[in-house]
This record gives sequence, C-alpha cells and structure tokens, in this order.
Amino acid sequence: MPLSETRKCDGIFGTPLEPLFNNVENGTNPEILQDWLINMAVTNSETLKSEEKSENIFNHGHWAHCIFLMCDRFELPHQTKFAALELFDRFMARHINDLYAHVQNSGSSKKKSDWACILDRVKNQTFLRIVSCCQIASKLTSHYKVITVKRARKCLLEAGYSYSNESIIQSEMRILKTLQYNVSQVSCLDFLEMLLEILGHNAGRGVLDLKVYYDTAIKILSLVCLNRHEVYDRLYLNTAGICAGVLVSSQEQK
Repeated sequence: MPLSETRKCDGIFGTPLEPLFNNVENGTNPEILQDWLINMAVTNSETLKSEEKSENIFNHGHWAHCIFLMCDRFELPHQTKFAALELFDRFMARHINDLYAHVQNSGSSKKKSDWACILDRVKNQTFLRIVSCCQIASKLTSHYKVITVKRARKCLLEAGYSYSNESIIQSEMRILKTLQYNVSQVSCLDFLEMLLEILGHNAGRGVLDLKVYYDTAIKILSLVCLNRHEVYDRLYLNTAGICAGVLVSSQEQK
C-alpha cells in the first residue's frame, strides 16, 4: 500500500488525510508491488468463489449513504467508510441467514409469525448495527479517532435511540462473533490505492498527479456505492448497445 503522508496528520498521532504515493525515500520496490498485486488478485478470486448469494445486498444505496454520513459525522478517513460498509454487508447477510436457519430448524408451529417478529427486531436494530460497524472499522483504520462507546451512545441518542453502554458493547461483540472475528478484509479502496501506486510507478515519478487521480477515484467509488444499480445499468446499456432491449438489466435480474 502507498505510505501515509504523516505531515498531513491532525496532531502527532493523527490519521493521515490521504495516502502518499510513490514515496522516494521509503517507497515500495517493483518486486514487492508485483507480489502485492498478485496476492490481491488471488484474494479477490477466492472471495468471488466463496461469496454467498446474500452478500452485496447491504453495501450500496441507502445503506452506503447512511454509513458514509455516519463516518463523516465522526470525521473518519475514507478507509473507515469503505471498511465499515464491507463489515456491515457481511454481517447483515450472515446474521439474517443465521436467524432464518434458527427459525427453520426450530420446532415452532408458527414459523412464519416468528420470522416476522425477528425481522422487525432486526429492522429496529439496524441503526445500532451501523454504528457498531463504524466503531469496529474506526479501530481497524485509526488509533486516534476511534468511536468510543460514549461517542456512539451520544450519536444514537441524537438519532432517537436509547441504548445503554452495555447494549452498545454487546452489539459490537455480536458483529465480531458473527463474523468469527474475521474483520480485516481487503476493501475496494485497497484495490484502488494499489492500482494508483502501480500506475504512478509505471508512468515514472512525478509524471502523474496521483493526488488528483485519487480524489477523483474516491468520488467515483462513492458514487458507485450510492447508485450501484443506476451505474451498472448505464454501463450495461452502453456495452450492450443495440442488443440492450433483449438483455436483462441488473435491476430486473434481482
């Protein structure tokens, strides 16, 4: 990954506002860059093969909007936003699948009503889960601006949710246990930063203003997360061209 530019931190131990690409003094050599790229390609391939059908449901649209707003409220870096979004998507998919399996395997004679009650509880707890995912992500990406229980509780109270400190801690633990503590995953931003580092290296130092590329790429990445179906449908129509009327759009495939 590109080294962080410590001179742009808030204070001595602040989280860097942006990565520093192609650092002359401490930059990564081509061999390590190639190894990283191969490793990330393998990781991505394995993730696609093992990915559950229920995943990628909670990582776009209004879910992404809510998480991005939450991270902006706490002034967290971009890494935290996308890490929290990835955590929330994986947790919600597995959490709902686990609850559904529990209902189906129970000996209850009213499984349909039981499932409806569980869904209502899940909906009521969604905002708490979002805050908890942002909490965990803040600890993964920063040691300076972590969301403490006190700050999380204040945020929840301002949104109209009254949770005790213990409930907030239990929610965080629920997410960790559901994901089997496997919270440090490669995010889409990690791939983006890697590609920009390689792009700058191949072009030669100082040839490209990667700061501009990075800022633009972050905006595009955020836009895709917020408007995933619209973006993919537009790409689909542009690619399909004259055959677009015959093929099925991503929204219709759902």
